[in-house]
Amino acid sequence: IQSAIDDSHTTAGNTITVAAGTYTEDVTINKQLTILGAQNGISGCDLSRGTGESIIYPFTNNPSAGIVVKITANGIIFDGFTVDGTNISAEGIDASSGQANLDIRNNIVKNLPFAGIYLSNDATGTMTSGNKVRNNKIDNISPTTGFGIGVYTGNNTYTDIINNCMTNVRKGIQGGENFYLANTGNVSSVWSGNTISSYKIGIWNNLAYGSATPVTITGNTITTVTGSTINSGIEISSIQGTSGVTITNNNVTGAMAGINLWNNPTSITVTVSSTNTFTTCDYGVFANNYDGYNSDAASSSYIVDGCNIVSPNLAGVYVKDNSLNSNGATVSVVVQNYTKVNGTASGLKAFLVEGADASLSFSGAAPQATITGAPKYIVLQTNGTDVPAGNIDATQVIFDGFYGSGMGISTLFATEDKIDHKIDLATLGFVTD
Repeated sequence: IQSAIDDSHTTAGNTITVAAGTYTEDVTINKQLTILGAQNGISGCDLSRGTGESIIYPFTNNPSAGIVVKITANGIIFDGFTVDGTNISAEGIDASSGQANLDIRNNIVKNLPFAGIYLSNDATGTMTSGNKVRNNKIDNISPTTGFGIGVYTGNNTYTDIINNCMTNVRKGIQGGENFYLANTGNVSSVWSGNTISSYKIGIWNNLAYGSATPVTITGNTITTVTGSTINSGIEISSIQGTSGVTITNNNVTGAMAGINLWNNPTSITVTVSSTNTFTTCDYGVFANNYDGYNSDAASSSYIVDGCNIVSPNLAGVYVKDNSLNSNGATVSVVVQNYTKVNGTASGLKAFLVEGADASLSFSGAAPQATITGAPKYIVLQTNGTDVPAGNIDATQVIFDGFYGSGMGISTLFATEDKIDHKIDLATLGFVTD
């Protein structure tokens, strides 16, 4: 493959077609080319793809820094290969010097300790855009240790990540990382239609500030690798200044946290929209001031806007002021627009608020939320150092089919038994239902 690229007759705009077979070489694509493997045009996720692959194995044994396919030119199409790092190369496909208008599609990328596909501008951070990573299968990217990233985007390299399937990865998508320049035309990158089975994080949007254009995270399906107890389906962290993120229509199942929210002091409040569903997670929504990165967050506010939390194990919405936080950062969540928590797990708390710097409120048109089946409706509790003292108006929340105003005496008493607040401990805030 490298000989064909290097040939003096191969010029920008040419197409190289690679026959089925095995190729043990470290490939550098330094011209604007279309390079087609034997399975070009067929999604890496297509179960009918069959045999007859163009398989590239690494020539160099370098699991800490090796790259199987390195891209150094713009406008390249790389379509229809299997890139198998055999765990002796760090990355499968790397474009780390700020490439634009790449189309990496219909590939199988597997057996790599660092990253399957890596796009960034590591040297200068100059903004590039028009990149697409689509219809690739990414598998066995160091799920339990190290980095293990399916697709990475960093340093203002705007990339659409669409319709990929990822299995046995530590982190599915880690992107929008250290973005501070706006995309051309302020067009949002879209991460959509991906199916991801992750060990630690399914999709992680981390560190956007300055004039960074928001990412849209939509229509993704995320599950948890068997045996993991630490997986966050979606994690949003360090979105700052006037940057934002759009989160819609995602489905997360079996994670520690459906969505983990940490350190997002943006003026565009991070909102978890009504079309997101979190099923059988320990926590549907987990907003915290320390746990997301095991370090202090800045004060952050969030909106839970009608999302659907199904059969959570421990809490539907958990707002946590960790006693390890040392900077007094507050963390607050507003719940609105018929947010639904439905579950019966033993010990389940539909809404859990922990520590003095954590707060929860309900807002907007009724019903603001509905709780069905939970052993505990709303719990205010200590973090071991202090307690949440703010009052909560839950008069527009439906508790097992009833507003407080529509309950009889016996139902009111039963509801009170499912709320832990000032009546139970004088230093806690008061919940009005």
